[in-house]
Amino acid sequence: MYRAFPTALMMLTIVWLGEGTSLQAARDENVRREPARKPQTNTAVEPSRKQEVERLITQLGDEQYLKRRSAELRLIELSADAFDQLQAAETHPDLEIATRARYILHRIRIQWVRPDDSAEVQAIMHLYEDLSFDERLDRIDQLQQLGAPASWGPLCRIARYDPSPLLARQAALVVLRSLNHKAPQSAADAATLLAELEDSKRVPAAWILQYAVQLKQPDRIAADWLPLIAAEVELIKQQSEETDASIAINLIQFHLELCAHYAEHELAFKTLQHWVEMANFVDYDTLDAEGLVSALRWLIDNQQWKALELLEAHYAEQIRSSRQLLYLAAIARSKQSKQPEAEEFAEQAFRLPDDDAESRYQAASEIANLGHHDWAEREWKYLVETLPVLDDASRNARESLATLRLHDRGEHQAAAELLAVYCDEFERQAAANKGFVVDQYQRGVYQSIAAQRDYFFACHAEEQGDFDQQRKYLDLAIKAHPLNADIAIAMYRLQNADDAYRKKTLTLIRRSCEWLEGNIQQSPDQPNWYNHWAWLVSNTEGDYAKAVEFSQRSLELSPGSPSYLDTLGRCYYAAGELENAVKTQRQAVEGHPHLMVMRRQLELFERELAEQNKSP
Repeated sequence: MYRAFPTALMMLTIVWLGEGTSLQAARDENVRREPARKPQTNTAVEPSRKQEVERLITQLGDEQYLKRRSAELRLIELSADAFDQLQAAETHPDLEIATRARYILHRIRIQWVRPDDSAEVQAIMHLYEDLSFDERLDRIDQLQQLGAPASWGPLCRIARYDPSPLLARQAALVVLRSLNHKAPQSAADAATLLAELEDSKRVPAAWILQYAVQLKQPDRIAADWLPLIAAEVELIKQQSEETDASIAINLIQFHLELCAHYAEHELAFKTLQHWVEMANFVDYDTLDAEGLVSALRWLIDNQQWKALELLEAHYAEQIRSSRQLLYLAAIARSKQSKQPEAEEFAEQAFRLPDDDAESRYQAASEIANLGHHDWAEREWKYLVETLPVLDDASRNARESLATLRLHDRGEHQAAAELLAVYCDEFERQAAANKGFVVDQYQRGVYQSIAAQRDYFFACHAEEQGDFDQQRKYLDLAIKAHPLNADIAIAMYRLQNADDAYRKKTLTLIRRSCEWLEGNIQQSPDQPNWYNHWAWLVSNTEGDYAKAVEFSQRSLELSPGSPSYLDTLGRCYYAAGELENAVKTQRQAVEGHPHLMVMRRQLELFERELAEQNKSP
């Protein structure tokens, strides 16, 4: 199914300065002057060495310069053996000691590559100490692709020794995400982690050490995850630069996965409380949604109904006062086949006194995405009937109502006329009112809606058997929106088209595919480009095997999307894989049971599979 395009995210860079010397300058000097060191071993630092390091750290605050300098040089020489204690000293109450500890940490050379590392690891970690923040983050991504346990050694080193607490946490999260309940790691794998991290007290190292404990007791959840989560959430509340919301959420989601696997409903509820609590201290623009909304979404997606009961009881007042939360509660009951209760909650949500129109539209979009287009239709109609025609929320609701309900039911003329009201008013205002400013964005929105209007008129003409009129409206539609896949597909299927028209259509499809491939190269992690290409090709002609591949990639990036599953079903059908087409399309219909276009496609696939199975 054809869908609209989403957006991006930001990263954060930290630079430490020590006594007038920048981190980069210190590293450059370190690379030039630091003598080669013996390979680090995986044995714990001896107690006598720890005592020496503690004494040297205290000496950093000595009144005599020579003693301070002597301690500094010795700590640099001790290298990794002093690292953990120096990190602890960064928060020393003596400002002189804390400052010198930070400086020394940036002078210490860590052996990022070891002789027993695989060739792949050695290539990834080559000259790691000279890389920028973004380059190091890319190396962490490469290690993640390498998989566990091959990547664990270097990831543990990053978690323990990288100067950036953000990068150290990202590395630790990669280790945590390698947990696989279907193919669990062993106690021997846990020993690998313990050997790398020894008794490090650094927070990211503590996460991995707790993960090692988890591996050694695969029958239950290790006890100390919640305190680690609470500590991370506390840093968010303090607006610490050591972490960010996405890191904390990833840690929370890891623990929630454990809770779901072991059916620990009480623990899941307590973990979700931390998520909700944290959301009060975060700029919502940086997150998908406010914490309680995200918590309910997770419970619905993972069908954790007992934990849902605990959450709803605890936050009953907030849920009763929020349209979006009431609808999510309704969705949860619908998923449990409690339809009367679901309808009751949906009615409460609709009758809730008005907040701003945009939030009502967002609530409607939420429930539509979760499969209840029937409830969304009521909200869209309300917005269309009560708001000015050119209001943004009214326009969006009008487009959703026309596309996802009227057109989907085959009411093509009604869908076109609904959009025509907006187009006519826009044109009237633009022509009659000199103060009506139309910027490039507004003009683009108008052209997109005008294209949909003409496309729906074309669908109505096809239904009436008037193919000349259909062609006329398709030509108008594609002129307004040359990259609309559904219009191009309708042109490709136009009956009584001559060779010239067919040639023009194939050229249009080829150019659209080339444009989409360019976007895929520029944004390889954007699922919509893959889906758009796959939908266009699978409904016309081209490389159907590549369409399957692109569609599968979109689902890797956006798992479980009913619209993307709908596309994959079509791709399998085009490639002649009817059994896969039926299986995938059933999943799409299950996700969006109220969309007739998906049901019609499933009926087609099932009918053709049945015919195929009849053949000798």
